[in-house]
Amino acid sequence: MLTDGSASRLNTTDLKCPLPDYNDLWEAKTAQDWALVFAKIHGDGHPTSDLVMKHRPSSFSSLSKQFLNKELAADDVTLPLMQLIALLFPLQTAVHHLRRFLDALADSIGASSTWDSFARTTDFRYLLRSWYELYKRTADSLKSDPHAKSFLVYSLQMYHFICLDWLLPFADIERLARGELEPHDSRWELLQTSCLAKRNYIWTHVGQAMRAAILMPLSRRSGSWPAAVYRVALIMWAMSVAGATRAADETGVPSDVAVPVDCLALSDGLLQDYAERNVGTPILASLKGRAITVESPVEVLSYCMRIFDEHPDPFPLFAGGARAKLESMRRRWYLS
Repeated sequence: MLTDGSASRLNTTDLKCPLPDYNDLWEAKTAQDWALVFAKIHGDGHPTSDLVMKHRPSSFSSLSKQFLNKELAADDVTLPLMQLIALLFPLQTAVHHLRRFLDALADSIGASSTWDSFARTTDFRYLLRSWYELYKRTADSLKSDPHAKSFLVYSLQMYHFICLDWLLPFADIERLARGELEPHDSRWELLQTSCLAKRNYIWTHVGQAMRAAILMPLSRRSGSWPAAVYRVALIMWAMSVAGATRAADETGVPSDVAVPVDCLALSDGLLQDYAERNVGTPILASLKGRAITVESPVEVLSYCMRIFDEHPDPFPLFAGGARAKLESMRRRWYLS
């Protein structure tokens, strides 16, 4: 569900199953080692034991309720890595229902009014920020754990995909790629409005999703890696087709500050200025040799194809199929 944006068939309130604890417990060799580690983490003598026990949920349902009720927002709260990833589940469920709501509004009152409604989704923006702040605290507590890196990269990529699902109607992007949307179609109007209205946020999140794919170690890539790159490629292509490429400064003059959205960390000041203040113009710079601008749909598709070429995948048939689809799209756009 997290990799393809589909709706969940499970209700979080029904998930009463126990939660995975800290990774050190899973790596204990014997029952005695496990008991010692548990006492170290949760025992009365540990300096964070009271905090851990206070926020320690009994089930996935309890964890979701704590998160949605803003009980995990304190600066000193961290979570086991698997619990942090588990919190992406209620976020994705919420964004799926929110996207359906926004799509229904667009069908009835038009695209421009939909963005007025979008601006009122303050609580969901707060939840997204809360998860990211929780991620930063958890990542900082695990920076000395080499085994945690790939899981942190994966969870951050899924976070960016959830943000993109919130910002864009991805189903319409797929229709556009298949040639099922025409310029006069109301769904195309909604898609173009979405791309233009929040282009700085969209380019930030889609660039970060590609960065996460590139950073994922080859040995830890799953079968969803080619699908993630392909999903990023379609969003980048749609943004280029919609003309949502160049930003303007406060005077309305296009900004010449290049922002490599696929290379900079989300905490980088240049990327923060672009995301929050729309200062700069996005470029793609992670390929060997040169950076490219994002004005041309053909160039964007070529960039994404080269990502497959420069980062061979352990699932070559799946990756080859995704690359072949991009090649077919590029031929159509080049000939047109």
